[in-house]
Amino acid sequence: MKWFGVICMAALAGVLLFGQRLPQRFPTSGTTVINGRTLTAQQKQQFQRIYRVPPAAGNFWYDPVSGLWGVWGREPAGFLLPGHNFGPLPRNASAGRTGVFINGRELSLAEVIFLSRLYGTTIRARWWLLSNGNFGLEGSPRVIGNLGAALRRAGGGGGAETHVGHDGMSVNTSSTGCNSVFTSGAGGSTIAAFPGC
Repeated sequence: MKWFGVICMAALAGVLLFGQRLPQRFPTSGTTVINGRTLTAQQKQQFQRIYRVPPAAGNFWYDPVSGLWGVWGREPAGFLLPGHNFGPLPRNASAGRTGVFINGRELSLAEVIFLSRLYGTTIRARWWLLSNGNFGLEGSPRVIGNLGAALRRAGGGGGAETHVGHDGMSVNTSSTGCNSVFTSGAGGSTIAAFPGC
């Protein structure tokens, strides 16, 4: 079962970053920089056609393989559809120094703590993650697991919650049926991860 579809993705992007619940720190007018490149007027129009809202102003990163995005220098904050051409995803997009990579982006400590709690360990390696949640080691087509399925198992389908504290950072996971949520208290980022709509 796919962990999100096109309709869920568009709705999720609208709620998390671009809709009426848009945090005041993300204005919708101004320059939008993604992966170190300023969005052109044409890209902004295309974005608005797809998501029915303008892109937020600010400096962001975007993973075109998984659809994950975040504020530059931070952990993921949500999802967009995969496949947008916003330039290559830089290694240092999340300011990670962990030796754990997903689709070329080095993960932040908060992400590694979260994955360690989810799987019991985190292996310092280079991983790929697809938009359907499947993941594996770079250089191998073998699917090792599915992140959406792991999140659903961890939540038990009914409101289970995990708290992790480390160096003033907290990582919380919870699951409520269709949605799994990852929150990092260090930056206030929230990921509505892998909704099973």
